[in-house]
Amino acid sequence: TPNSTNNSTTSKSTSNTNGGDDDGDENVFIIVSLDKQWFFEAQSNEERDEWVQAIEQQILFSLQNIESSKAARAGKTGGTTIADSASVQAIKHIPGNGFCADCDQLNPTWASLNLGALICMDCASLHRNLGTHLSRVRSLELDEWPPELVQVMRSIGNKLANTIWEVNTKNRVKPQPNASS
Repeated sequence: TPNSTNNSTTSKSTSNTNGGDDDGDENVFIIVSLDKQWFFEAQSNEERDEWVQAIEQQILFSLQNIESSKAARAGKTGGTTIADSASVQAIKHIPGNGFCADCDQLNPTWASLNLGALICMDCASLHRNLGTHLSRVRSLELDEWPPELVQVMRSIGNKLANTIWEVNTKNRVKPQPNASS
């Protein structure tokens, strides 16, 4: 059953009658938007996974429609789509930018403007949770890229960014693309 909250927190009781761990939380999932959170609880792990997969497919479908709409508008005005922009393509081709700066996922399509690095969609969602004062995230394919931001990204790139931001992580293992958050 969905519950909608507006800037409030919802806590779920973790106690049960037999004193053991509450396994019911395994079937819970949350949808988060800019101003609301919806909490859902499925009957089983399988049902939860089916719901999550269906929701993710709809999100991807919506993003693809946005991209198609932008391409259609650009074609009517004689412009180019953001994804086809030579400037954005130049950012992608900087040495080291073919992989996510955080987890090494191939062909990242998001950028952390504050860090000057390209990141994958999964890492971008984690960066969003850090707050814009630490990492301001922008899509290479969906967002506008003014010349000054392109210049920043072309000047830094993943190699330089990681030599700066990972300088004190010598003995730590980097997360891999298949790591869970």
